[in-house]
Order: sequence, then structure tokens, then C-alpha cells
Amino acid sequence: NGVEATTYYPATSGNAVYVYKTKPTLTNVALPTTVLNAGTQSLYQFSVTADAGGTVAWQYIKFNIATSGATTLSSFNLYDAANQSTPLTGVTVTYNGAGTAIASSTIDQEVSGSKTYVLKATVGGTLLTGASVSTNIASGGAAHAAPTTAGAVVTAGSTSFVWSDESIVPHDSSSADWSNDNLVKNLPTDSLTLTK
Repeated sequence: NGVEATTYYPATSGNAVYVYKTKPTLTNVALPTTVLNAGTQSLYQFSVTADAGGTVAWQYIKFNIATSGATTLSSFNLYDAANQSTPLTGVTVTYNGAGTAIASSTIDQEVSGSKTYVLKATVGGTLLTGASVSTNIASGGAAHAAPTTAGAVVTAGSTSFVWSDESIVPHDSSSADWSNDNLVKNLPTDSLTLTK
């Protein structure tokens, strides 16, 4: 009732805003033991949690592994903590012997709510006092990029975690709803360490 006057000021810069159906949070979970021994051991445990918006899927995780002493590592596998007798279906873990293990999945590893995973390997070599193995999931350092296919995110590089909010229906690895690790909460994670 009357006259309304609006004054438009110059544009104000601010933080970018990205909208997703849901998002993941990665959190370290304590190891069953922190003592390094020969044989198959749990090197790293972590949970992936989806928020209330829906189910999160992942297909790629890169682990950083630092060893000291004459410790050797082989036969890597990734497990659901609720079933540690059988490795995750569709997941292959490759280790380059120089500090990087990559878990790649040929199928969506879906998380509704929260799920804990365990990275195991066979520890060998000469385990002298002070020998250790430290593992974490780093941040790849990639800038935010528009979601695309899972393969394209991996090919672009500089990511440690490839995930999807499954916002495209139908959803699969070729749907353009896969993202890199930019802004994923708690990346980089702290290291979990086994020591002799």
C-alpha cells in the first residue's frame, strides 16, 4: 500500500553452493589391535555414512599406506565389517608396493544409513621392533567438478573417493551422477597405525 523502492547493490561474492540428493561422510573406526604381526591383519577400518536424503554409492577408494622397517604387504582385500569371512563382491584391491592401494568396484557399493569397511592385507618381511604400517584415505585435492560418469571421474584423476548420490533414474556407472572427493566430509582422514 504505497510505493516500494528497491535498490540493487553490486554483486556480493560468496561461497559456491552445490545441491545433491544425499552426501557421504567418511569416519575412521578403531582397529581391533594396533600391534603389528605377521599374517593377515586389519590395516584400516572406516565407515561410510549417507545422510537422510537417500542411498550413497561408491566405486573407487584410494588408500595411502606408509611402512617402516622391512615390512612387506600383499594379498589386499576389502570387507564389510559385518562379514569378514568373504571379501566384498565386485571389489578388487590392487597395491603398487609403493604406498598406494586402490579398491575398485565393478558394481555399486551402496550404503543406506552407515556401513563399516575393513581393509586387510598379509603382513610379511622382517618385523623388527618399531616397524609400522600407517593407512589413511587422503584428499585427492581435485577442485569441484560437475557430476559425470564413474569412469570419467576416475580418468580425471586427483580423487581418492568416487561416489554417487544416485540422483539419476535409472542409475548405474554410466549415469552422470558420480562425483570426486571434493568437499567429502572428513577427508583426509587421520592415519590408523599398527606398530611392532
